[in-house]
Order: sequence, then structure tokens, then C-alpha cells
Amino acid sequence: MKKNTSFTLIELLVVIVIIGVIAGVIIVTTTSSIGKANITKLKVFEESVANNLAANMVSRWKLDDVIETNKTPDAWGSNKGTLYFDSLTAGYGDSHASGPMSESNCISGTCFKFDGVDDYIDCSNNSVSFGNSTSDHPFTLSAWVNMTDRTNFVILSKGNEYLWTNNNFHRLYLYDNSTGNYIYRNGIDLVSYIGKWTYLITIYDGSRTIEGIKFYINGTENPVYGEGSAGTYVAMHSTSNNLFVGNDDVKYANGLIDDVRIYNAAISSSQIKQNYIAGLNSLLGKGLISQEEYNQRIENLSQK
Repeated sequence: MKKNTSFTLIELLVVIVIIGVIAGVIIVTTTSSIGKANITKLKVFEESVANNLAANMVSRWKLDDVIETNKTPDAWGSNKGTLYFDSLTAGYGDSHASGPMSESNCISGTCFKFDGVDDYIDCSNNSVSFGNSTSDHPFTLSAWVNMTDRTNFVILSKGNEYLWTNNNFHRLYLYDNSTGNYIYRNGIDLVSYIGKWTYLITIYDGSRTIEGIKFYINGTENPVYGEGSAGTYVAMHSTSNNLFVGNDDVKYANGLIDDVRIYNAAISSSQIKQNYIAGLNSLLGKGLISQEEYNQRIENLSQK
């Protein structure tokens, strides 16, 4: 009699299960390797973006290091930031209202949580003025923020020269110190961005006009929702006042701030998008946004 050598149903199921397990291991291993490779590529991309803008960069506070007990370095200029927070212990802000955050919660390296009460960074006053009393020079200010409360969220201020803030509306003030007059312009209300890492930029073209101010959020230019002035504005003056991150002597930021940069030029929209994508890739790589949100943000960027 001829012996039956065909597989039974149970044997076939066992083989299928074994193949599935092996495939799963291969997929996980491959995905992990791809993930690590992508993170490495993202770091290279971020550095290439920074190098492309190097000629115009004045200062950059990555907010990654605490040096000399209570300072953070200026990665591009000479304006060390003196830190005023409840604690400077690494990761303290992860579970408290104020202080350094761990790298897993930030865009680039570590960052800082501001409590909206008395936290700020004093960045000195070297090379961060853009007016000479008769004319203005173009500049760009950029930062990643994650606002707990958008009201009076000060990003950068240099007393009697300029103030970049979100007083409900994304806003930039330019001050004429000789007369006490100023001009300002508003972007959109940032209420829908509370609790999300958001890339903010303001650009001034040096024209000494309100129309010379522009705003970008997450890589795209924003509509203007208001503007005004107090008296006749001629130009900014270079003062001895220090530059502050997160404070203007009266109002304080409430939330996270990371990777603050100043350029002495009006950078292009393509450069803005490059910077945004570099940060967006970091958010995805760290799991701070989902693949779905990443895809949506990229789609929003491509539609503008």
C-alpha cells in the first residue's frame, strides 16, 4: 500500500504560524534599522540646513547645555544666555513647571520649560541690534515653541528696539527709541497651536514700514490680522539693553521654547521650509507626533 505523505491541516497551520513569527522578527528588525538610519539622515539634514544659512546667522541658542553653573552657550555668536529657572537640574522640567526638559521631549537636543511667572534667559546685547537711528537692517527671528498658555507668550525682546511676542496674536513691535514711538503688525491668533510643537518665524525686511513685517507658522506665511503705530516711526536705535528669551520685563512665556535663532537677513521661504522639515522629522523620530500628523503637516506645507 502506498504511504500518504501529504501534510495534515494542523501541520500546515503550524508552518504558517512559524513563517509568520519569522516574518514578524524580520520586519521589526528591518524597521528598527530603517528607523535608526532615518534618524542619522535627519541629523545630517538638519546640519546641512544650518550650514546653508550660516552666512546670515547672528546667534543660535540650542538650549542643549548648561555651562558655568547657570549659562547656556550661543552656538553661533558670543551671547551666552544666563538662565533664570527654578532649577537647572537635567530633566527637572519634565515633572515640574520650570527648568530643563529631557531630550525626548524637545526638538533639537534639550530645551526649557518656562512657567509664565519669572523664568527667562538673559542673552546679553552683542550684535543683536538692527537699526542705527536713521535706517534699519533686515532680520529674521525663529524659534520652536510649545505653548501652555498663548496669552503674553514672549519669545524674544530687546528693550526699546524690538519685541517678538504672542499676545493672543503673533506679533512683532519695532521701537524708535529717540521718540518713544513704535510700529507693530499682527499675524493670526495662535490659540489652535496650544500644546503643540510649533515653528514660529517673524521677518522684517528693513524698510521701516509696517508692510515690511511678515510672519510664518510651520513653514507657511500667515495672513495679517492687524497693524498699527504710535506716532512717527523713523528707525530702531542700537541700545545697551540686553536681549531676553521668554521675557520682556513685564510678561513671561508659559510653555516650552527650543532652538532660538537670529539672522541678519530676511531668509527665503524655501529656507524656512527646510528648517521646519528638519524639526518636523525630529518630532517624528522621537515619537512626539504620529505618522498621521506628520503626513498632514507635510501636506499642509505642500499646499501653500
